[in-house]
Amino acid sequence: MKKCKCESTKYLTSLTNTVIEFLTELDRLMQRPSTIKRGRLIAQISNMLDFHNDQARYFGLGIDYRTDQKRPTHTRSAHEPA
Repeated sequence: MKKCKCESTKYLTSLTNTVIEFLTELDRLMQRPSTIKRGRLIAQISNMLDFHNDQARYFGLGIDYRTDQKRPTHTRSAHEPA
């Protein structure tokens, strides 16, 4: 059981570190003039944040990102968190 908590912590720590990095980049981008390129960069950051959030929820918390439901125990492998 303790291993599961470590796995969850690993993914949630990664998520919070990623969020901090992307928010720093967003702050920098918001200082630029409004352009199509800036809008595309902001969209890329948004997509990456969404990806990392889904990864942390799926692997760290066992929540299926497609349904927002906790996956049943019988569908998880022995290496995934409960």
